[in-house]
Amino acid sequence: MNKLYLFVIIIIISNNTFSQNKEIDSLKDLIFNAKNDTILIDHYICISDIYKSIDPHKGIEYADSAYDLSIKINYRNGLCGSLVTKALCYANLGNLNKADSLNNVSISIAKSINDYSCLARANNNLGVIKTHLGKYQEAIEYNLEAKKYYSKIGDKSLVAGTLSNIGIIYYYQKNLEKAIEYHLESLKMIDPDDYEKTRNRAIIMRNIGAFYYELENIDSALYYTKKALDLQIVIGDKKGIATSYNNLADIVLKKNDTIACEKYFLKSIKIKKEIGDKKGLNYSYRNLGELYFEQGKYEKALKLINKALDLSLETGEKHTIIKNYLQLAKFYEKTNNYKKAYKHHNLYHEYYDSLQTEKSKTTLLEMQTKFETEKKTKEIELLKRQEKIQKLEIRRKNIQKNWLITGFVFMIILVYVIYRSYRQKQKANIIITEKNQKLEHANEEILAQKDEIEKHNKNMHDSIVYAKQIQNAVLPDKTFFSNYFDEFFLLYKPKDVVSGDFYWIGEVENKIFVAIADCTGHGVPGAFMSMLGITFFNKIIIEKKISDTVEIMERLRTNIISSLSQKGYEEEARDGMEIALCIIDKSTKTIEFSGSNQNLLIFNNSGLNEIKGDKMPVGIYIKMDIFHKKQLHYNNGDVIYLFTDGYIDQFKENDDKRFSKKQFKELLTDIQMLSLNKQKDKLEQTLIEWQGKSEQIDDISILGIKL
Repeated sequence: MNKLYLFVIIIIISNNTFSQNKEIDSLKDLIFNAKNDTILIDHYICISDIYKSIDPHKGIEYADSAYDLSIKINYRNGLCGSLVTKALCYANLGNLNKADSLNNVSISIAKSINDYSCLARANNNLGVIKTHLGKYQEAIEYNLEAKKYYSKIGDKSLVAGTLSNIGIIYYYQKNLEKAIEYHLESLKMIDPDDYEKTRNRAIIMRNIGAFYYELENIDSALYYTKKALDLQIVIGDKKGIATSYNNLADIVLKKNDTIACEKYFLKSIKIKKEIGDKKGLNYSYRNLGELYFEQGKYEKALKLINKALDLSLETGEKHTIIKNYLQLAKFYEKTNNYKKAYKHHNLYHEYYDSLQTEKSKTTLLEMQTKFETEKKTKEIELLKRQEKIQKLEIRRKNIQKNWLITGFVFMIILVYVIYRSYRQKQKANIIITEKNQKLEHANEEILAQKDEIEKHNKNMHDSIVYAKQIQNAVLPDKTFFSNYFDEFFLLYKPKDVVSGDFYWIGEVENKIFVAIADCTGHGVPGAFMSMLGITFFNKIIIEKKISDTVEIMERLRTNIISSLSQKGYEEEARDGMEIALCIIDKSTKTIEFSGSNQNLLIFNNSGLNEIKGDKMPVGIYIKMDIFHKKQLHYNNGDVIYLFTDGYIDQFKENDDKRFSKKQFKELLTDIQMLSLNKQKDKLEQTLIEWQGKSEQIDDISILGIKL
């Protein structure tokens, strides 16, 4: 039993290349006149969408242009649209793994901004890909997701398309009843008075006819195929008309109506000749030839099957060449021409073996591509894991080094005090032994030494306290923030008397510079580094008037390396800073951000977003790349947060569990309805409850600003 023609996936793509070229030219003209970047991105995506079928490589180029510009202006709808069209281009090139990956990335972005149109398209594409890969259950799930989002945007015709797609999947699973059920549901979704959707209704009806044909319900197959034909005649769809005639020929043949069968085949052939459908002609010639063969009209049959063979050789379609050689072999065998029958059987096997070899090569290539993709993914994951372990090891060594230095200095002081006391006591014993009468004088001398030690210890403590006063004097007064912002908070909690964290604010040329920094170590060593940082900020920004975050970070790194005489030797200390730096321009409502192992959090209409900085410190380091900057647009009422890692790394009382960045971000999201002062109170209260009686492990700094 011949299988009837099916239109497998309801995604209508125009084959009118001339029309498409005119549309592309029109869009290219619009690119030069685009009023803003978002319109330009939308034009790029439209051109990519047209090229996806006629030139997928060009389609990828335009999708990449849309993606790059969307990244630059943080236009996430543009990111989604460019990824979806790029995925379609790769799918048309046969790279289904790449298309799968791009669609999944698009879905994750679209979910964060509730872009239902993009979610619908990406899920629909994944449904098509999974269908081609034979993963039918996954294909059904993706189509149902697409249907959900198409329903949300109110596009009934595309809902109909997903229902039809699900019907086709059930057809592949040999569940013809389900295939018919979903096609009938699809038909209900399309308005019968909508002329533009008439072609879709005709395709669905023709598919239903094909399903009934395979169920051998010939009357229903004939009914729906004729209904499809009537609609195709109304809209002048010649290719559709020819296909329906072909299907009708096969259907009436099941009723043994050979006269009607011949009539329908000849009508189909006539139209296919007019439109140049060589593939369709090949099918019709062979099937009409088979009819003549069964009727004993061998001369007519031979002529038509040879025509079918010539067309299949011209188009290079091996599976149809195989069918035609096999049919000719059967014909010559039936007519007792065994020499030609043997020849055509050999040609049949030659092409059949060649096709199987190609399929094996294709399967092997797909397996190799999948293996290499998985291998690269694992290598990337391993490198990321090694990099993370290396950073943790460097941090552990820095902390250990600072403790060793502090401990060593303390031991020297202790040994010195003990030795000095011992010498004084030894002198006192000699004096007592030699001259008892001078005992009182010796005691007074010992007491005097004790007073001197206590005075020395007091001086050391006073020096540290004075250092704190100096640090506080150098740090900007908190009231400076109120000169620039109506609402802000600063949570600043040094671990020791003096801190290795510092904050900075200044204004140059109507731009506000804000920074939070975490210097290597805490206590006295960290405080010295913070003094260097504040000094260099004043020099670079206030004196030199540098107003580019990347240049500021580069100059700061150069000054620190120079001041600490760092050479990059493996054994030397790698002191430095981790900094989050923002330049806020109120006139353009923009933020320029650069980060050194520090990120920026911004809360706006889309929720809490994290802007990542570079993964390297300001100072000598194994990785010394150029710093990068991010440009952000903000609206009044948006809130930004700059912070060091002290709050995130704090341990819970009687537990080795850290507070974590995830919990920190959730906390900030939960308290967004509060004023910034109350947000600070909530942050302090949460820290106290989390920390309990356990020791504070690091300096803590958090700066929140409402723009």
